[in-house]
Amino acid sequence: MSVRQKNILLFVFVLTFVFMGITATFAFFTNLNVSRVSESQDVTSATMEILVFNPGDPIDIYADSYNFSEAMPSLWDKTIPTVTLIAGSEHKKATYYYSVNIEIEKNTFEHTLDPSKPEVLLHIVDAEGKEIKNINNLTYYENIKPDSREDELVSGFDITGITGDFLVTDKYLIETTDSITHEWQFDIIFVNYAENQNQNSGKELSGKVSLEKVDVTV
Repeated sequence: MSVRQKNILLFVFVLTFVFMGITATFAFFTNLNVSRVSESQDVTSATMEILVFNPGDPIDIYADSYNFSEAMPSLWDKTIPTVTLIAGSEHKKATYYYSVNIEIEKNTFEHTLDPSKPEVLLHIVDAEGKEIKNINNLTYYENIKPDSREDELVSGFDITGITGDFLVTDKYLIETTDSITHEWQFDIIFVNYAENQNQNSGKELSGKVSLEKVDVTV
C-alpha cells in the first residue's frame, strides 16, 4: 500500500467515526520520519504510524416476559471492539501491544436455580478467532445446553450477579508492514433453561469494553 493510499485510508477512518458517532481513541500519531530520497534531490517525505481503538457498543441486556420466557431462545447481546494499525514507512514493520478489559457496571441478575448452574455467561473470542477461557476471578463453563430447542450449546464465564473490571489480556500483539484490523467479539448470554427463572424478570446488565496501548520493553 502506498503512502497516498494509507493517507486515504486514515481519512476514511476519521470520517467513519465522525459520521457514525463511534467513540474511538487515536492512540498514536507518532514516529515522524523525514528522509532524503537521494543526495542530489532536496525532497523529503513524512509518514506516521496510526493506532486506532474502537471499543465497540456498550453491552446491555434487560429480561422481561416479552423477550424471555419458556420455549424462547436465550437472550443475547454482543459488541465487537476493533484495533486498527496503519504502518508508517513503506516496508517497515509497525509493532505495538494493547490491553483489553471488560467492565461490568451494573448486574442485577441472580442465580435462581442451582447456584452452580450459570445463568448469565460472558463469551469472548479474540482477534485470532480463539475463545478466551481464562480470566482471573471468573469461572469458565463449557458446553452448557439451554433447554430451548432453538439454542445450541453455549460456553463462557459465569457472570451471574457479578460486577467489576476484568482484565482479558494485558499484552496483545498487533503488527504489520501495511495496515491491519483486529476484531474481537464479546457476547453476553442469559441462558434459558426452560425452568422457573421468573426471579430474573426485570433484571438488567450493562457493561463496556476498554482498549489501551501498552508499552513493552524488549
